[in-house]
Amino acid sequence: MSKAPENWFEDIYADSDISGKGVPWATREPAPLLVQWLDAAHPTGHGEAAMVVGCGLGDDALEMARRGFTVTAFDVAESAIELARERFGELAVDWHVGELFDTPTSWSRAFDVVVEHRTVQSLPPQWQDRGQAAIADFVAPGGQLMLVADLRPAGAPKDGPPWRLRPEELDALAAAGLQLEHERQVPVAHEPTRTRLLRVYRRR
Repeated sequence: MSKAPENWFEDIYADSDISGKGVPWATREPAPLLVQWLDAAHPTGHGEAAMVVGCGLGDDALEMARRGFTVTAFDVAESAIELARERFGELAVDWHVGELFDTPTSWSRAFDVVVEHRTVQSLPPQWQDRGQAAIADFVAPGGQLMLVADLRPAGAPKDGPPWRLRPEELDALAAAGLQLEHERQVPVAHEPTRTRLLRVYRRR
């Protein structure tokens, strides 16, 4: 097995600009499920360390910083980070170009809140368990992981990208020491036949 799956994101972001044109998932606003969860669980941060995995154009990182978290955000696509810095360079966000499977050792169990919004499903199936373990490793003792994934209907073929997930395909997070605290399934607003999964885990 090679070091990491192919980075197919760079070409997409390299052809875009701060408007997000050509990036199918770029809405230029924070993820609604993230906002809803933060409103309920963390309306105001007090400098807690937060990590945004696969931050793209940076809207989720902006939301975390706006609420008072100390935010680190990374993406495998250098062009995505360049655009995020261009959009939000005045924010106190620690932006990084980084590969999920090759992150600084100082990030291990260092973050009170970790946000993972549809990153696992962007990995080819053979990399998803390893990706979950890598994301789980960011979570500090007592910290939380908020994960969002698109659900694949039971019996539907696993094709992608993205490779939509079944709930049982997230078991590697528990194996990595995280305990499921909360789960919610919601229809996608603009595509009601699709369902999105929100899960919150904690490292005890």
